[in-house]
Amino acid sequence: MSKTTFDNLPITCDGCSEMIRNEMEEVEGIEMLEVDTVGRSVTIEHDKSVVSQEELARRLSDAGFPPRSEPSPGPVARSRPYLFIIGALILLALVGYAGYELYPRFDLPAVDFSGLIVLSIGAGVASFFSPCVFPLLVTLLARESGRGPGTARRAVLFATSLSIGAALFLILAGAAIAFGAGTLFAGVTFTSTAGRTIRTTVGIFLIVLGLVQMGILPNPLHRLGVMGRPFMRAQARRRRDHPVLSFGLFGFGYLLAGFG
Repeated sequence: MSKTTFDNLPITCDGCSEMIRNEMEEVEGIEMLEVDTVGRSVTIEHDKSVVSQEELARRLSDAGFPPRSEPSPGPVARSRPYLFIIGALILLALVGYAGYELYPRFDLPAVDFSGLIVLSIGAGVASFFSPCVFPLLVTLLARESGRGPGTARRAVLFATSLSIGAALFLILAGAAIAFGAGTLFAGVTFTSTAGRTIRTTVGIFLIVLGLVQMGILPNPLHRLGVMGRPFMRAQARRRRDHPVLSFGLFGFGYLLAGFG
């Protein structure tokens, strides 16, 4: 038996730990796996005659957590890009408010408009930190396409499949509207009862998830994760065996999640 520790991994939360465990569960020769989310490291006891350190590193990279040889940047260095973006958003908000004062278009009181500016800043920052923002699709395509011969062909094939899946969702949504669902959708506005209910429910859910992420509340999703492991292992196998179909389903689900 051998013990291998991988440091400086891009681990940020319990969800990362669960993804690593799901990936490593299928690897033969592993006796013990420990994920340290605070130290951002993974320690594995394994039979080196069955699985090598290089294979473990490759599987971690496949899961999206490639080992790094360089030291991990400190918290100040990691926060600088985010502080720059937040500062830029505040500057844009001030420019927008000045534009409103000079050329009012919305006929809103100054207090209400200032509140909307703060809300828009918060929404922009939240969408940037979201794990499912659109630019990360490029990272996903690059990771799954790999390197070496055939990379360009795989990237185009995967991107085309993802686009087809996304287009299929839009086609189905358009068909639903054409067959009468448009009246139902039109009734859900920002100020309607249904709209207020959706915003309140989703807002409370996001606040609870934020408190869980900060460690203030216990994570209630661990049990669901244990129950869903067979499904996660099955979908991981199918993703590796049928990557083109998987990207199509991902594109469909991506827009479905955004629609929700």
